[in-house]
Amino acid sequence: MDEVKKIRFNISDSTRSDKKVKEKKEDFSKLTEALNGGIVQDGDTIQIYSYKLNGKIKTTANENEKIAGKIYEQINRINLFNKNTPKELQKINSDNVLEIINEYDKISPNQTLLEAIIEKCSTDENAGKEYLVKPLIEQAKKSELENIGDLLDNLNNNAEIKETASRIIKQLNAAQRTSNTQRTEKTQDSADSEQPFPNELNPNDYTVESLKKRYPSDKYLVQESSYEGLTVRDKETQNLVIKVYKDSQGTYITKYDKEGREESFANYDKNNQLRFYDVKGERHYPIVDKIYDDIYARNAMGLPTTGKDIDKHIEMINPENVREVMSAYAKKSGGQGLIDAIMKEYGLPAQKRAELVSHITNAYIEYAESKGVYTDDIRDRITQNINYERRKVGPMNGKNIEENLELLDVRISNSSYTQEKIAPNGKIDADFAQGGVGDCWLLGAIKAAANHPEASKMLDDLVSVDANGNVIVELKGPGKKYIITQEELYGSNELATGDMDVRAIEIAVNKYFHDEYEHSWDPHKSNDIGEGGQSAMAFEVLFGKGGKNYVDESIYGNIYDILFTVNNSLIEKIKKGKAIAVASVSSALKFTPLKEGMDENGNSVSINENHAYSVVDADDKYVYLVNPWDTSKVIKMTHEDFKDTFNSVDVLDMTE
Repeated sequence: MDEVKKIRFNISDSTRSDKKVKEKKEDFSKLTEALNGGIVQDGDTIQIYSYKLNGKIKTTANENEKIAGKIYEQINRINLFNKNTPKELQKINSDNVLEIINEYDKISPNQTLLEAIIEKCSTDENAGKEYLVKPLIEQAKKSELENIGDLLDNLNNNAEIKETASRIIKQLNAAQRTSNTQRTEKTQDSADSEQPFPNELNPNDYTVESLKKRYPSDKYLVQESSYEGLTVRDKETQNLVIKVYKDSQGTYITKYDKEGREESFANYDKNNQLRFYDVKGERHYPIVDKIYDDIYARNAMGLPTTGKDIDKHIEMINPENVREVMSAYAKKSGGQGLIDAIMKEYGLPAQKRAELVSHITNAYIEYAESKGVYTDDIRDRITQNINYERRKVGPMNGKNIEENLELLDVRISNSSYTQEKIAPNGKIDADFAQGGVGDCWLLGAIKAAANHPEASKMLDDLVSVDANGNVIVELKGPGKKYIITQEELYGSNELATGDMDVRAIEIAVNKYFHDEYEHSWDPHKSNDIGEGGQSAMAFEVLFGKGGKNYVDESIYGNIYDILFTVNNSLIEKIKKGKAIAVASVSSALKFTPLKEGMDENGNSVSINENHAYSVVDADDKYVYLVNPWDTSKVIKMTHEDFKDTFNSVDVLDMTE
């Protein structure tokens, strides 16, 4: 697993450094193999697309997902028609338009791509028509859909554009489902013919007596032991032929070839149902195949419907298999999650979809709790989202539910190994490291404050520990107090490690963000510290003191002049302890290469885009930074390199 992680890290690096190599071929099959734990040979070239989404670097083997993500970021973060957005929109063509629309729909829970373009391009009524409808019509003609004709010439307003695009998208998706189903049926027929195990186990087939009947004593030796279970060996070669092991969780059957090498393996659950089987190193999940066929079922007229046994098949998902079923389904469907697939299953009423999703999420949460993972907050958010979707008119969306399960998955994964945890003491007085959540903007502000004499006292005033070991966090900005229990503190292991007082603040700020939208009509609008933000907002929430965000050509002036002018510059204030600051690089505003910093030994240190760094000191030559990934290390950069790299600085002036 460590090797796969290393490969993945190298992929991200090479993707960024090779941006200008336009014609370089990517081997996506090798990428898939690597990320799924396959064997990667020496010399293999693995490369992926990367893009920024909500302040996080996303990696994918799907170029259309990257395009959709970049368009989403442009539309939702800054003005639509800056110089980069048309370039992204112009990448939409008749071959990729449907997939980009569908990928955008996964990213954007409340607005389709067409709606977003029409809304943001109110001054250009032809934008939606040109960028989406035109390539949609071209793809419809290639797919030989009926009643397409010269529709483009007859679209005179946005209402007609929306109606036409919606109709074509539905027709194309239906045609694609038919094609996928036909391919799946062929693949399934082939797989069924090779399936070496029945879907239901007859226990009587695997007893000492039954095996002796099947394997004559003149050629085979049948034995039973507490260590190996039931085994059948070839008397002449002593090679294993079959091995059957049973425990309280189920039955495990391994079959071997003539050379004694493992040929196939099956795992049956305690109810004797086939959980999965391996053939030639490839794992198969019958339950996933059944659910997939349910969702992509067609009626006698070839129209989308839902398999009549979907309830029974979903009921087969339990705490023991839920994670592997969801992972296998996403792989089989080409990336679509099972929750999202059910939510979009128009053949089922909203109530039924909500019931099926509730069954799956409850199984996931039950499994997490068996691992000692804290789940109360995630359970509440999932319940809120399911209830909202149940009441909603129109398409249902599973994106937020799947994101909460992903967070739960991080907690489950982190529960298996020990992380450094320093018990809370009501002070921020130890180093810490950012966890698996994108809240560098908050942690950067905390570290910058902890390094300043006056601000560190303000920071310590936010946190106290009661007699029961609970941490009480008071956020001065909103004037709210939150009690963080020990179960919550140590169970939220996706957050920062090290100083647990820092983690308590993370939990409290996240609670505040969710409280702000607790009674919102749309829970998808709820904020989260992992979605990114500005450290100026962190200063306001933590201390009730408004920080300022300086970006290139901001309303406060040019960032370089503000930072480095001789009279009363920010650098001078930091040197004299009159201000605290957090610097970051916004990729949306950065068009030149990033400079590197140096560690205390003079070694080069990379600076990351869309990431915040605490400014902890400055002198006449250097600015000193700390990365929230490890606050025990200091990075220094010359003034010139700092100016050439960072284009966003959040400042809290301690003299105001």
